[in-house]
Amino acid sequence: MSTQLNGNTSTQLANLVPGFLPADLFKTILVLGRCKEDFINGTKVIFHFKASLTACHEKVIDDSRNMKKPMELLFGKKFKLEIWEAMLKTMGIGEVAEFQVPMKYLINYPMLSKALRDAESGNTMNRHTCCGMLANGCGYHDLDHLIQRPEDMTFIFEILHAEKLGEYVKETWQMSVEEKLASIPDLKETGNEKFKSGDIQGARADYFQAISRLEQLILLYVESDLV
Repeated sequence: MSTQLNGNTSTQLANLVPGFLPADLFKTILVLGRCKEDFINGTKVIFHFKASLTACHEKVIDDSRNMKKPMELLFGKKFKLEIWEAMLKTMGIGEVAEFQVPMKYLINYPMLSKALRDAESGNTMNRHTCCGMLANGCGYHDLDHLIQRPEDMTFIFEILHAEKLGEYVKETWQMSVEEKLASIPDLKETGNEKFKSGDIQGARADYFQAISRLEQLILLYVESDLV
């Protein structure tokens, strides 16, 4: 059995007032937060999460405390799981809360979980498209089961801290075309300085970032020229 995120569900999420949840999603506060913040677009929130099946809480699917670092989500960047943004926006810094979520909001969870597990294990070759995952599986038996038989899930979130736009260094995927272009000379310069000081690894990392961003911009230019 498979379920699709229909247009009505997507519209419902898009039209949610920030800080409010759909009527069929239930939240329980486990630990009160220290303060409530307005998580505007561009804010990066760092948090821990635990995902389990609502019908069997002992069946833990993922737990970020067993990963190398906590989760990060950038509001307004079309995160793979829209409902996570809605849930996190109801929370405060330091708060721990449990959410019981109907399966209709979680169709993309197996893909998100797979991406997290692959990144954690360093497995960058085991990539499947959505259709390929449905036909051949994603390489994880519990996620294959969720794809074929979606279930309601329970998430426990703990927000550790948040950083507003300008308080953190943007990663490449967070940058606009203009920001990527402006960053290339800076990366070249810092790379040169590191090389002169003997920091070969640091210089190599800066040069790699500069070349990677340049390649992305060239690809965008070529694609727009072909349209």
